Amino acid sequence: MGARTLYDKIIDSHRVMTLSGEGAGESLLLYVDRTVLNEYTSPQAFSGLREAGRKVWRPSAALGVVDHVNSTAANRKGSVADPATRHAICEDYRAAAGIDLEHDATDARARITAPLLALWGARGVVGALYDVLETWREKALNVTGHPIDCGHSPQEEAPAELMQALDAFL
Repeated sequence: MGARTLYDKIIDSHRVMTLSGEGAGESLLLYVDRTVLNEYTSPQAFSGLREAGRKVWRPSAALGVVDHVNSTAANRKGSVADPATRHAICEDYRAAAGIDLEHDATDARARITAPLLALWGARGVVGALYDVLETWREKALNVTGHPIDCGHSPQEEAPAELMQALDAFL
């Protein structure tokens, strides 16, 4: 057997069982130990859980992010017209300023030891404001990455380039 990729290691460490098939065509049941929530699809997911009479399993393993309601366009002034949306964004940031800072303080000396790939939009605000690789090198030992030729959201604006970078990394 050849060298195992990071992808193989992640899948193998989270595999509960093989449901059907073999090799590249197999269907797996995976244990997911982290859930990333966003403001677009998570409300529907929570509604579905509520309607089915289910509860969120391990809420402490959920990480919430505000992403696409916050425009990074140059003309973003007034881009969030709905007052309830503006309020929700502010409440999310207010909550994050508490618990996120506590977690950062707890983990201040910890370093990610697994290889870390950082990708960001070349024309977005992140690369303009930060030295992305150096910022991640404060938290991880083996950091690589590069900007992708797009604005804020590589997964939406440059999916082929993003997948190419992920395939090469994994």
